[in-house]
Amino acid sequence: MKIFNLFFFLCFNASTAVQFDLESTFSQRVFKDDNNPITKSYNPAIGLKFSVKAKSADDNFKTKVVIDSLYDFSDEDRFYAYPEEAWVGFDSGSDIIKVGFQHFNWSSTEAFRPSDVVNSRNLDSQVKNASKIGEPMISYKKIFGDSSITTFLAPYFIKPLYPGIENSFATPFGPVDSYLVLQDNLTTDKDPFNIQGGAIFNFSILKSDIAIHYINHIDRDSFFPIFNPLVSPNITPIFYRSQQAGFTSQNAIAGMILKTEFVTRFFSNNVKTFTQNRLKNFSIGTIGLERNFSLGQGELTFLTEYIKTFSQNSFQKNSEVFDNDLLVGFRHSFNNINGSEINFSLISDLKQFEQHIFNLSYSQRFKNNWKAEIGINYVESKVSPNYTGAEIIDNADYGYLNIKRFF
Repeated sequence: MKIFNLFFFLCFNASTAVQFDLESTFSQRVFKDDNNPITKSYNPAIGLKFSVKAKSADDNFKTKVVIDSLYDFSDEDRFYAYPEEAWVGFDSGSDIIKVGFQHFNWSSTEAFRPSDVVNSRNLDSQVKNASKIGEPMISYKKIFGDSSITTFLAPYFIKPLYPGIENSFATPFGPVDSYLVLQDNLTTDKDPFNIQGGAIFNFSILKSDIAIHYINHIDRDSFFPIFNPLVSPNITPIFYRSQQAGFTSQNAIAGMILKTEFVTRFFSNNVKTFTQNRLKNFSIGTIGLERNFSLGQGELTFLTEYIKTFSQNSFQKNSEVFDNDLLVGFRHSFNNINGSEINFSLISDLKQFEQHIFNLSYSQRFKNNWKAEIGINYVESKVSPNYTGAEIIDNADYGYLNIKRFF
């Protein structure tokens, strides 16, 4: 309550600068018919994103609130509202403290982002880089020269937002309305209060930007689903506590940007699945290249990324959506008054070369405060008896149209 009292004090104090923004979106998704009578092929929806920023006259005290919401007219389960950010903070220039709902991006790459695991995500938003859900935490950032250290402490676990059973986008295939957190010795705990924390050190060497991080948290990326149709039609995901250590880097080389990420995830020796298989530590590495080309009337950005999972546990390795995959894509910015842009990407599984994710979109502004985006997402995946990969999102073949109005 004190957080919100401070927020209102900053917003309505005469010595503060306040900025309000509102973004409304009409969206229409059209899915390929999956021969499932339960799922909806058409998803007309309206979304609202409200944000307010305020700061004191001396710029030391700041606050920011961003609330994202959406209502689907055809899918009653596709209604949500959550904070992306809602914090108050103090900024002295070299010391920054924030308290409230926050999200972090610790990744350097575009598509494959093993370092970007701090926040839960809205898995009904988009296939790549799904929207993040703000989580309550306290963060502190210390800036010294060109380097900085950021730490956070989060006492509350928020599970990812899953699509409903009527949604063709659904992963996993079933309703998810509860969760358990697996502790040592197979005990479970539905209490959302689970202490989590982490730190990241950013620094530069010559032409390289490097970051080293450590996280101890409830792993949102991997879970073990529990399903008993005799008891309930719902799926209960079992999340595990893990530790992650890794680094990211960006290097300017011969007119290109080389991006790398490498992380290792550690599990307690006492944590096992319900099949008595101990979760084993594993690592993920990503490398990418980005190159910009000037076209006179625009700019073309070419990028490619590769991801590889290193694990001795074949079950864990084969359950990763991206295990041995290559992305090739480009972004063409026309640099015109409308901000027109084309994005293309193709992700192919190199293990069997039978799974591909294709994405193409075009967006532009018009009449200053309107923006339209049209696109298509297509997944080609053959079923493998011992490998999941992109099969888990094989029903996510759809075209979409988004029309946004900025106020």
